Amino acid sequence: MITVKTLLGTLTLCVAVAALFTISLARPANLDQGERIVGRLINAVPPVGIGAGQTLHITFLNTGDNPLEIIPCLFDSHGEEIKEGTLMTIEPGQMASFDVAWSEFGARAERHVQLRAVAHIDARNIKHLVVAGEVIDDDSGRTSLYVPGVRAGFDPQPDPPTLLPN
Repeated sequence: MITVKTLLGTLTLCVAVAALFTISLARPANLDQGERIVGRLINAVPPVGIGAGQTLHITFLNTGDNPLEIIPCLFDSHGEEIKEGTLMTIEPGQMASFDVAWSEFGARAERHVQLRAVAHIDARNIKHLVVAGEVIDDDSGRTSLYVPGVRAGFDPQPDPPTLLPN
């Protein structure tokens, strides 16, 4: 005879299996929606602002031994995608760049916009990607601000070495 305890245990097990099945199907569907995603989304350059008559120029350098594939993107301060680049293949020792000019934004109410550069890249290759940005004045072509890139796993102030006892 089936007891209430057995029935509840079976029901709980069925719900758990159904939940796992649903989650396992939902994850690949999410990945299929974004064919543009090469891999992990990383912050390439910290937030920087540009205004009328300026261009943000992002440079990518491959320091590894194999080609890198990245897709650069720019987001505004609200997290909305401003511009997405095409797939770039960067050969070892080579550089590629990605620009966004103020004029690409069209008519905007604000006179200044904060941007954040990111890159879609395979997580295994992050250590071989060096990124830098610069804000360029469109009229003169001169750099008005240099923006060093963000290095994944880089600690600018590591712990000091410990002293060994004599």
